[in-house]
Amino acid sequence: MLVHQSDSNESWTTFENSMPSTVKTKLHRLNPPLPGDRIALDDHTKMDDLVSMTENWIKTSEGQIKIKQAAHVMLASLFFFESDDSGIIRAPERAGRFAAGRNQLAGSVRCRLPRNSSGLRKLLLEKADSLWCAVLDHDVVLGEQTNASNIFWDPITVPGRSEILSHCVNEEIGQCNVNLSWTLEDDPGSHRLQVIALKIKGCDKYIPISGFPSTLAALMERASARWLQ
Repeated sequence: MLVHQSDSNESWTTFENSMPSTVKTKLHRLNPPLPGDRIALDDHTKMDDLVSMTENWIKTSEGQIKIKQAAHVMLASLFFFESDDSGIIRAPERAGRFAAGRNQLAGSVRCRLPRNSSGLRKLLLEKADSLWCAVLDHDVVLGEQTNASNIFWDPITVPGRSEILSHCVNEEIGQCNVNLSWTLEDDPGSHRLQVIALKIKGCDKYIPISGFPSTLAALMERASARWLQ
């Protein structure tokens, strides 16, 4: 029984399988392989061996790829969408005589790091490249499809400039801040996924920021409760 309860591989698999596909792409486990017999939880004599095996694993290509993937998810999670106080616009049942309107959620993309901080400046100048938005069919498997050529990614631009986040740093007056206005919209009753994603310098993947992907209906419900992050 104790061996079964301490089997972290089985616990992780059960947990991962219980998550929807929108969450699975953000789950990463750093799990260096341990050759040989199972090491008992109270076997302190193996500590040096565990440290050595871990240090060797992080130097391998497998270890470096997994660490980079986890780091990219954490970097993207520094960004979030905050709705405006009156940002929720629900479409009427009929707009005009023929077409139905669209639901909208207006707000801005922001960063958790303090405004004008050295950490934010380093993030914007050295790590984060740009922010993008797309609307995906609800059955899209994000890990496989977010970079597909048939998905249209709309750049979230820095006011008066471009999508490049380094433009949020104003070297002349020594200020940096992320507050990029954006409006999400979709048809009423739609189950499509809204995705705001970060591109990191040197990486061609789109990595969803905190709270995404999500349907617009779910985002509007959370915005009504003043919780989106």
